[in-house]
Amino acid sequence: MRNEIILTYDGTLAPSQFVSLRTLSYTLPHLQRAIDKTVYFQERSDLRKYTSLPEELHVHADLYFNEVIRGSLRIPFISELLEGVPELFTKILENPYERAAGEVEVRRGLLRTDLEITKEHARLDNLEGRTQEDVVREERKHKLDYARSAVLHDVNNLLSVVRSDEGAIISLSTDTQKLGYREFYFDRSRAYKFSKITNTKRLADPVIYTGKIKGVEEQRNNSMFKYAAKFLSSHTNQESKLLIADIDDALKISAHNLKDENVVFWGAPIALFDAFDPVRGDVVFIDFIS
Repeated sequence: MRNEIILTYDGTLAPSQFVSLRTLSYTLPHLQRAIDKTVYFQERSDLRKYTSLPEELHVHADLYFNEVIRGSLRIPFISELLEGVPELFTKILENPYERAAGEVEVRRGLLRTDLEITKEHARLDNLEGRTQEDVVREERKHKLDYARSAVLHDVNNLLSVVRSDEGAIISLSTDTQKLGYREFYFDRSRAYKFSKITNTKRLADPVIYTGKIKGVEEQRNNSMFKYAAKFLSSHTNQESKLLIADIDDALKISAHNLKDENVVFWGAPIALFDAFDPVRGDVVFIDFIS
């Protein structure tokens, strides 16, 4: 059967050829979200943070159990997936999956190092003056990049049950007209390296943002960014989370909180897999521009 996606549980996830409801609940929602995002991009050639699949497209993304095959536990899904979706999903997985076969070294503290370097460049007035308007205008060439990173983020979340258990195995397979049968096999080692490749946060090149501060709050569960603000862009009229590293920056931003005035500042988008949403994506505060 072509135009098919197959999810297989094996190892400790399928003891005696059974899979727990807990394991299904930790994995299937992430697979559905990954397919939803793939369908949305295939149909609209666009994807934003917080975008949800409209109801009229559900029929092209819904996955149905066709049968459960024992051995491990193999679930082929049948669906009226939008034409091209299984191929796009396969192509999105290919590169990071192949890279995860080799050695993957990611140093700790990269995001903090990125921030320190960018702040120093701002202090020395050594940053390229690109505005958010410039970045949005250039985004046309990078829309697939962000869609890819968003889908990979959900696949990475699906694989958390594999990373947390030495003997766990999950395979994602696709069978399509154009690409034939492809299998993506994840044991703990490969799932761990896949996560390092797809889910390591970095700072993208800094951008000049203009807009209003609509609230500042402390973040209790973020070890690096203790504070965050709501930023309403004057260019897009969309809201983003503005991440703030320390109390000094939080106090500077709070001085402009809830005031009917635009502020202009350097911000660096948070990038995953070298991509970010320039309209709604999270931004790290660097410094005000006087």
